[in-house]
Amino acid sequence: MTEPEQPPAFLGFAGRPVPPPPPETYDYDGYDAPAPGETDAVETHFHDVGKADGDFLADQMTRMHRDLNYRPFDLDAEIDRYDPQQNWATGIEPEDHTWLYTSALIGRLAHRADLLRELNRNDSEPSPFLDPAQHAPELARLRDQTRDLSAPMELADRFDDVVRKLAENTGRPLPWRLEQDDRRREWAVRDHAAMEDLTAAIDHYQLHLALPWLHSDNPAEQSAERDRRTARVAALDTQNHILVEYLTADRAQVVQALLPDSSTRWNLYALTSLPDPPAPDSLVFRQLKTAADELLTALLHPAARADAATVGPLADRLAELRERDPALVRELPPLQAGLVRNAHIVQARARGENDQSAAPVRPPAPERDQAARPDEQPRRGAARQGADPVRRDDAALDAFFGTFPELLPPDRREAVAESTGAQEFPRGDGAGPVRFAGPHGGARDAADPTHAPRAPVTPARAARPGTAASRHGGPAHPPGTGRAR
Repeated sequence: MTEPEQPPAFLGFAGRPVPPPPPETYDYDGYDAPAPGETDAVETHFHDVGKADGDFLADQMTRMHRDLNYRPFDLDAEIDRYDPQQNWATGIEPEDHTWLYTSALIGRLAHRADLLRELNRNDSEPSPFLDPAQHAPELARLRDQTRDLSAPMELADRFDDVVRKLAENTGRPLPWRLEQDDRRREWAVRDHAAMEDLTAAIDHYQLHLALPWLHSDNPAEQSAERDRRTARVAALDTQNHILVEYLTADRAQVVQALLPDSSTRWNLYALTSLPDPPAPDSLVFRQLKTAADELLTALLHPAARADAATVGPLADRLAELRERDPALVRELPPLQAGLVRNAHIVQARARGENDQSAAPVRPPAPERDQAARPDEQPRRGAARQGADPVRRDDAALDAFFGTFPELLPPDRREAVAESTGAQEFPRGDGAGPVRFAGPHGGARDAADPTHAPRAPVTPARAARPGTAASRHGGPAHPPGTGRAR
């Protein structure tokens, strides 16, 4: 007389019955745990059944991928419905063994994906996830099984998708490879965000250094904002020192010039041996770069603050182009990128919406005696008390960014030369030595002390000790070191 068949311990994936372990693997009078170092026969049983069902499911998915008409079950519906409930116990406190079955099931699916990728990868590097020599029999069998299979990598991705969904629904941990993939993806997302912050900080710093009046007309506020933006770059450089090597060469040079002890000193090789990738060849990028150059040229003009009719439409156009593809901003040079990131400030300036309540009221320029002593008359182009702020800022801008007047048309270039007293502009292409004879020193000042920059004439009560002492026998600024403030 045959014994009745035992009911399944639980139903596995797609309703496949999972049999209980053989009676000889446990004692009905009381299940004894295995001794240390011994394998639990009950756990081994459920683990082996899970592996077998995982291989069966992988074979079914392979056949379904090859034959679109073969659908033994609805895969997505079975994934959503999968929730095994164990109704079998060893006779004492019930222990849930469904997790062993599920772990083995998803492990085999992930392993099949690894084998498929090993068979179809194009590189010659060995796979870090499996040893081809150890799995040679499996690879040979799978090669025969998938010989006429189209898009095998899509099937491997489908295996991974099923593994992720089953692990999420049941709370089981992912196999090691998928766990590492997720970790790398999280790192990449975090590094990308940190890289965006560092790039934006450099761009904001460059824009403020070139056009500080966009932030405020108050020199004290301009200086404080410059310090804040410098500190921001320094903090992000310290936090993300590994990312600095992935900066574009021009941005890395900005950081190196701003922070000589920055992390870029470990990655200077990137500035020469690793050239920047070519800029995107797209119509939107070319339009964005052209619009940024046009707006920058307009803002560099001495009358930019009062020329809202020109600046406003250019800023609106730049903001519109940025909205089409914000990711293109990082491909621009730092100064133009900073201008794109701050186009809203330029728009507000052009519309007269900026808040100038904190800007100090400038006193009128004192009347000067035309017969004043020659040493008290500042030379042409030097900043002076009560001077036009546009001319003063343009002179400072020309001293630091002398290459930018090359962007100006001839008529505007003559206007800049007239306002700054510069006889020539330095070249920005690196061809030959740079010579500058503007108001802040240079080749002419060094050769002729009579053209040395002189500190602005201020009332005696506000004179700085180093400046006033030059007329009373004390130390004076050496030629070529003075700077309009």
